Amino acid sequence: MEQSSKVNITNGNHPPNIVRRLLLFGNALVICFLVGYVILFFISAHNPLFWDSILLSGQYSLFYFEHWGKELFVPQDIAGYPPVWGYYLATSLKLFGKSLLVSHLAMFPFLFLLIFEVRRACFRWIKPEWQNWVWTLVLLEPTWLAQSTQVAPDLALIAFFWTIFNDLEDGKKWRPVLFLSLLMLLSPRGLLVGFGLILFGLIPRSGNKTVSFSNRLLPFLVPLALAISWYVAHKIHFGWAGFQSGNDWGGLFSIVSIKGFFRNGLVLIWRFLDQGRILVFVLGFLVFWMNRKSIQLNKSLFRIIICLSITLFPAFLIFENGVGHRYLLPFTTIILFISGQIISQLNVRQTVLAFSFSFVALLSGHVWIYPEPIAKGWDATLAHLPYFKLKNQAVAYLSDAKPNSIGSDFPNLRPPSEENLEGSSTSIFRQKSLSTDSKVLFSNVFNGFTALDMDTLERDFEIEKQWQSGQVKMVLYQQK
Repeated sequence: MEQSSKVNITNGNHPPNIVRRLLLFGNALVICFLVGYVILFFISAHNPLFWDSILLSGQYSLFYFEHWGKELFVPQDIAGYPPVWGYYLATSLKLFGKSLLVSHLAMFPFLFLLIFEVRRACFRWIKPEWQNWVWTLVLLEPTWLAQSTQVAPDLALIAFFWTIFNDLEDGKKWRPVLFLSLLMLLSPRGLLVGFGLILFGLIPRSGNKTVSFSNRLLPFLVPLALAISWYVAHKIHFGWAGFQSGNDWGGLFSIVSIKGFFRNGLVLIWRFLDQGRILVFVLGFLVFWMNRKSIQLNKSLFRIIICLSITLFPAFLIFENGVGHRYLLPFTTIILFISGQIISQLNVRQTVLAFSFSFVALLSGHVWIYPEPIAKGWDATLAHLPYFKLKNQAVAYLSDAKPNSIGSDFPNLRPPSEENLEGSSTSIFRQKSLSTDSKVLFSNVFNGFTALDMDTLERDFEIEKQWQSGQVKMVLYQQK
């Protein structure tokens, strides 16, 4: 018999004994994931704040902790984000004590919410025997897994996103209003994701084709009004909203040149495909293309990607700040879900092999490394975990150093009180200036060291001490 060139697609009517085995394996996957995640939590539960969380979860929460109920706006030299996230963390610290453990435990509601909402989507669109497999695939998303070890507002963003998306798909009218209000008051990026969800909610679908546009828009007026009110109030109070060009971080929002636009586009593509995702996305695309007449997919999954692209991509492409891995979490989690839905429609043996390959591909993303000085998204990979131990060793070695006496770079510039929620309010590190610094602490985690900086360190400095663990290294240079 001539063998078909297409991959064998089943109709999903597996024999009962096969279905039972698949369900058992799926349950085992869930148990393994949850046990592994509990271990990961205990490993990271006392880690200091990292990357942008030093600002958004450290400076913000400490300010509101000290001025709880008295201040709505943080000082304008910090940033211009809405107060929801800072007040949430400050309230947690007020109730349960100011500690890193409390701040990490405060992430649990968002972790549980995302876990529940991804499962809710699986119940809607995935055959029962493959639901746990797709659920595991989405939650192995490397950036989310890395962010889940940190005190990161993106954990709330992605949890709210999936909740609102599911609610809109289920035809709920007013419950999404609460989560959409929180999302749009979370951060400027939360505002843009919210606009994407509103655009998605306004599209006529089978369940709301008879509903007029004005009635579809009505529930969204509340979060829109709240978000606009905040930014207008900030504008009135400080004279600017969103960002201020005069601040240290304001330059990140400058408009790029044509060359910068295309560079941002290449970085955007790279971020999508980085950390093993390219292997899963390519596999899903190939399976779909070979069986495009047989594969069944829900249009809503593609509609939400298009809507988010309309509201987010312009910001990713035209501003100097570009795009970080975590900015793409709504996209990457949805695309992983689509990939899981596609490969779950193969025959049993092929589906098991495809899922196994995809799990390994995503886990491998935590060890993808690039030659220096190519920037790696350290806050988006578990490879960053040894950094805290190495920094403690370096700080102990430099215990006699005077404040602001050692050159370094982001995210190693803020005082211990903001990273650890306790300790000194002065850092021994300052923004590097290789022409004047007598000592410089370098780590490959610091993306701010350029190729020229590395040449200067090799030429004008010598290594005094170095530490390394896993993929992370830290080197103390002393001027020759």
